[in-house]
Amino acid sequence: MELAILTQSLFMRWDNDMVCSNNKRMRPYTSSLNSELGLIEYVMCDKTGTLTQNKMEFRQCSVGGNVYLDPMSGCLQPQASNPEVSLFLRLLAICNEVVPEKQEGRHELEYASQSPDEIALVKGAAANGTILLNREPETLTINHQGKEEVFSIVANLEFTPERRRMSVLVRGEGGEYIVMSKGADQMIQPQLAKDDPTTQEAMRHLDDFAEQGHRVMMCSARSVPEEEAQEFLRRKEAASVELEGKDERVAEAYGMLERDMKLVGVTCVEDKLQDDVPGTVQFLLAAGMHVWILTGDKLETAEAVARTSSIVSPTMTISHVRSHDKNGVEGEMR
Repeated sequence: MELAILTQSLFMRWDNDMVCSNNKRMRPYTSSLNSELGLIEYVMCDKTGTLTQNKMEFRQCSVGGNVYLDPMSGCLQPQASNPEVSLFLRLLAICNEVVPEKQEGRHELEYASQSPDEIALVKGAAANGTILLNREPETLTINHQGKEEVFSIVANLEFTPERRRMSVLVRGEGGEYIVMSKGADQMIQPQLAKDDPTTQEAMRHLDDFAEQGHRVMMCSARSVPEEEAQEFLRRKEAASVELEGKDERVAEAYGMLERDMKLVGVTCVEDKLQDDVPGTVQFLLAAGMHVWILTGDKLETAEAVARTSSIVSPTMTISHVRSHDKNGVEGEMR
């Protein structure tokens, strides 16, 4: 048996189909690796960075009921005098945690962030004449269509897996307060003002983007009276020192600010599949394994990626289970 395992490991090492792009061959370090691989029945993988390259490209957006097909070409800039487009570009440049960095000997700014999505959107704003120039702990500077604007960062409402959105409260040079928010449509839509006439058309565009397999986000904003901004800061400060129920109190303070928002736009970011994903998936399926995608993306996006990666075939019947509790799931599965 040991001789058979050794021989199998040698064949694995010599296999020319298991060589990385840098010509590094597979090297099994555990003698039982092949036997353990044979026991696998289910392969569960994340979408972003596993099936896809995690290289985000800003492909489309919806602003004011209009779809712009290639934002990186600067197609929004001729419309920058439109208040809706102007606010959208400002939001992309401001509502993020991106840090601009100037490289020695180069004129172009480099952008650093933990989120490739945010970098793609900030670059998209820059391609249309709204450039994030500098970020300090309490201020940020943008160049909006040739004019520098400095904003004070009053509060950051950070992104968390539970919130699935981020917001920022800023004060302009004229003293006006504005809250900007972007995130998953399921989290942004309940915050929108009920009489916002652009929501229905934007949702249709968002669904179209998602069905193409792209990552989508909604953007919203509203002006905040100074008295409300100060009350929010007071509640947020009081909640931050609570020993019990701190998370609930902070969420209540955030909810005070993130309400009656105006829809600003929808972003569509493409994340291409890794090389040879469909073929690899088919190999696993032929070996009798079940391949699952685990993702927090929109359902339509996940379905589109499942199809293009061949996890879902055209002949399969797809059922949607939307319940969030055990009893509900069991009922839908019957």
